Amino acid sequence: MMPGLVMLLALAVVVAAFSLLAMSQDTHHQRALGRRLPTRQGWMLRVAGWGLLVVAAAVCIGGLGVGVGLVAWCGALTAAGLGVVLCTTYTPHWLARLAVAGAAAAGGLLLAASRVR
Repeated sequence: MMPGLVMLLALAVVVAAFSLLAMSQDTHHQRALGRRLPTRQGWMLRVAGWGLLVVAAAVCIGGLGVGVGLVAWCGALTAAGLGVVLCTTYTPHWLARLAVAGAAAAGGLLLAASRVR
């Protein structure tokens, strides 16, 4: 897979992961959706968020090798983290949409990557 495509895919997955992790916190969930977070749903959001972070690391390492892949993953974590923090701070009602957009972008990039070969 092309390095640029790997980075975009990792960034989309990490945005979705950080959005889910933010939504797993009661305060952010309350501000984003206007309702309390059930305990079970909070755990599911945390597990999904951490799982997506692992997937993003695997994408970077698989596409770019261990050395460059880990550095690229850290870059994706930084960029996505900044975006999610800004969204959580200034427009918390967009947080759920951001998670869906990240997942949709990751799916679209995977489809595009499968056609590039």
